[in-house]
Amino acid sequence: MKIKFNERYTGGTPPNKPTTEELYNISKETFLNGAGNTIRIVYGTLRKGYGLHKSVGLDKPTNAEYLGEITLKGFDMWTNGFFPYVKRGTGTITAEVYNVLCDTTLDLMDSIEAGAGYTTTEISISEIDKVFKGSLYLYNYDCTNAIAIPSGNFKDNDKILEVTK
Repeated sequence: MKIKFNERYTGGTPPNKPTTEELYNISKETFLNGAGNTIRIVYGTLRKGYGLHKSVGLDKPTNAEYLGEITLKGFDMWTNGFFPYVKRGTGTITAEVYNVLCDTTLDLMDSIEAGAGYTTTEISISEIDKVFKGSLYLYNYDCTNAIAIPSGNFKDNDKILEVTK
């Protein structure tokens, strides 16, 4: 599982290549060690373009820093038509990675997800030859009556619902 962080520059290496601290506002050691467990991996309505993203403040740079998109192996995704459910499995999911800088945002995210039946689960992710820790929200209940999203990308939710009508 490799993480691809946003390319901050185009057209090659900038004359004064920025450090990790300048790019991510955190040290590489802190990032790779889990940034005090403030790294959150979101795959559904907390992603950019969905309602909860703005509601919890992930859109504000003072609250959270977007670190990039990631594809995770070993997880399956379902939907009830409105929300995704993710559990450990054999597929892959597409998610966004954030370093949550604001305790209020972090607490709000965790409490919303807990109230909806999800558990905050710490996972390890490889980045080239290093490993960092982040937390992902896994669904606690049975998904038998839910609709599978084989792509593992919640952006395909509407397409899946159209096919099942």
